[in-house]
Amino acid sequence: MSLFTDKFVFFKVFIYFIFVFSGSLKWLPIPIDLTLLSLLVCTALILIEIREIVPLKKQDRPIITLITVFSLIFIVSNLYSISTEYAQSKTLAIILNMFTVVYPIVVFKKSIFSELKLLMYLIGGLMIVGLFYLYFNNMFIIFHDSELLVDKVPTYLVIGIMLCACFIFSLESKLTWYVAIYRLSILFLLFQLGGRGPIINLVLSLIVFFTLNLKNYKINYKTGFAIGALFFTILIFGENIYTFAFQNVDFERFNIFKSYNEDASLSIRGNFLEIGLESILDHPFSGLGIGSSGIILEGVDVSNYPHNLFVEAMMELGILGGLLYLSAYILFFLRNYSISKNNKDMLILFIIVLLFYLEDNKSNSFDSWRCSIIWIMFFISEKRYKVGIAN
Repeated sequence: MSLFTDKFVFFKVFIYFIFVFSGSLKWLPIPIDLTLLSLLVCTALILIEIREIVPLKKQDRPIITLITVFSLIFIVSNLYSISTEYAQSKTLAIILNMFTVVYPIVVFKKSIFSELKLLMYLIGGLMIVGLFYLYFNNMFIIFHDSELLVDKVPTYLVIGIMLCACFIFSLESKLTWYVAIYRLSILFLLFQLGGRGPIINLVLSLIVFFTLNLKNYKINYKTGFAIGALFFTILIFGENIYTFAFQNVDFERFNIFKSYNEDASLSIRGNFLEIGLESILDHPFSGLGIGSSGIILEGVDVSNYPHNLFVEAMMELGILGGLLYLSAYILFFLRNYSISKNNKDMLILFIIVLLFYLEDNKSNSFDSWRCSIIWIMFFISEKRYKVGIAN
């Protein structure tokens, strides 16, 4: 039996995924820029598929409109931006973000969840193999020592959040021994990477997942036996498990309140948020234009951001920009939690949107907003078919 439900659909999902996450693949020895190559292929697919477009659900159109209007305002703010260098690169990023919205609306003509699930398992498997190789060769230090970090290799935070996404996708599968090993491997590697944000965001996302999926859980003798076996395994082998899995984990870093004054990254981000809020109060209506966050935070025209998209939007576009950004997500979550409760595939995508939304507001910038937009678009694209079938 073929792994692919539809090979062409898989290719359309795969090349879209490569386009969005090509920035994390710059370390590959490819003679042509991967973003440009995947963009050209995606454009060709749009031209092939544009003859017939499956319409969006009516309730999803305001979300797409908000994202598009927000992006256009970002680009128009070039007219008054105090930035010159950072504004140029950020404008290009915003245009690519808009392309991220257009592609699935035109290209996806049927359900893509099976192909996306297969792709995430492939990505998860490759990441597990690669990270275990680094772990057993004592090479994890490259993620934490700036002098050893190889240029263009993804940071441990980028790797961590993608591992979290792979873990959430595995919840769609029945719990078998190999799925259990897959999940435990991801959790083990997440803790070894040491990223607080991805782990905390995963925990919050899983709480929402199990809450929305509560009605589908049934307590029977198998569940009771599994819980009992897990309890006694931890009770008997707890010290061995801790020694193997967590001996290299610095749990002090997870105590945010205790480590705030000692952790340089937290203090820098806290300072950035304070400077950002002061700028918003000084320029509440229009902000200082696209790319201005670098000048605001450091006094020079460089690529920098406050590690919070809501604050960044208000710094560069004013309070209206912040409200437009926030409104797109509020609309998404409020309008889609109901269908997510009733369809597990949609619930998986819903939770991953939440995961990346949380990560955006801890670590990211609008330069890479498409890494979050892609999941919104996967959800909306899949919803066209899941809701249609349900009706």
